Amino acid sequence: MQDAAQPPMALLESAFLDIDPPRPRAVDTLMRALLYLARQRGRPVSEAELRSVAALRDGPLDAGSFLAAARRLGFDAHATPLGRGEPVPATPFALISTGPRASVVLSVKEGRAVVLDVVEGRIADWQVSIKVGFTLD
Repeated sequence: MQDAAQPPMALLESAFLDIDPPRPRAVDTLMRALLYLARQRGRPVSEAELRSVAALRDGPLDAGSFLAAARRLGFDAHATPLGRGEPVPATPFALISTGPRASVVLSVKEGRAVVLDVVEGRIADWQVSIKVGFTLD
């Protein structure tokens, strides 16, 4: 409760102080995919534990750090180019599409893939058009 003798105090406004508000950090889809796959393989781990165990720097994972972290968790992880005529890895596996997002392929059948969007938590049916897949065995 404010004392009646004191004038009300104004809230600080970033426009007057020339301070940019913090920007939300982009979702690290490779990290989310790795956490999901690890949980599905019976090795649930938090992002903080994973960064500690795998000696990962802050920031989003790239393909190399994804594979290194998976191996440090004890998985046989490797990149597999996927194309027409190539055998599809056992599901689930992580994939990097032509964009910057990673997803998890839950199943593949007859040129169609059931894919988990690790950001939205939605499952979608995709026509298979995959650049690189990551498998954990």
